[in-house]
Amino acid sequence: MENQPSIQKTMLTYGVIIAVLVIIMELANYSFGNMYKPHWIISALRYVFIIGGVMYAIKTFANASGSMNISQGIKLGLGIMLVFAIIKVVYLITIKRF
Repeated sequence: MENQPSIQKTMLTYGVIIAVLVIIMELANYSFGNMYKPHWIISALRYVFIIGGVMYAIKTFANASGSMNISQGIKLGLGIMLVFAIIKVVYLITIKRF
């Protein structure tokens, strides 16, 4: 019981990782000149990063904690997406100012 992973730490860690991956991909897309009209593969890859990252985080947390119920999984997924959304909104607001 002493080595139980913290759900808040997992939310922050994976939320930041997913946000950084998506922002790097968007910056690369911007540098190629396709900011407003990305190829459909870029959009699909963005969703793969997001969904795959959340699923990997839930799987990793479940393996580390030994067991996990459905409410913990939902809470973890929603928390990761909340952290991702906050970082993404801050990124979009700072980009629009320049």
